[in-house]
Amino acid sequence: MIGDILKGLQGETSGQLTKIPGFNSNQLDDVFGIAGDVVTKQVGSQLLGGNSGALMSLFSKGSNNSSANDLQGSIEKGIITKLTSDLGMNRNVASQVVSVLLPSILGKVTGINSKTPDNDLSPLESLFGGGKGKNDIGGMLNKLF
Repeated sequence: MIGDILKGLQGETSGQLTKIPGFNSNQLDDVFGIAGDVVTKQVGSQLLGGNSGALMSLFSKGSNNSSANDLQGSIEKGIITKLTSDLGMNRNVASQVVSVLLPSILGKVTGINSKTPDNDLSPLESLFGGGKGKNDIGGMLNKLF
């Protein structure tokens, strides 16, 4: 399901991304693939680690708590690192890409997550954990490696 979100965002944000000086529009698919992989691994790791507080804060309409800020920072750094190492993208360009993409991804996931009570992780488990709930550890592990 996260793939569907990213495909929709690609259509919505590609115009903004291609306006970034130095951005190679031929890398759009790769950029979205990297962003999706990093977000999935980071969120999946938090799900496996039982860090629901950071996840629920990050994907809520309220202000982030410090754990959510740390998680968001890790996701940002992870995407930037992969864009520069895997695609050879300039760090400044990668940072600008993340500044467009990450808020859009977080916003879409927040919209889905906000349809359930604040303590319900099931939308996140469905998006990032294989869709079988908290007992699908294998599905989450497959997404991490």
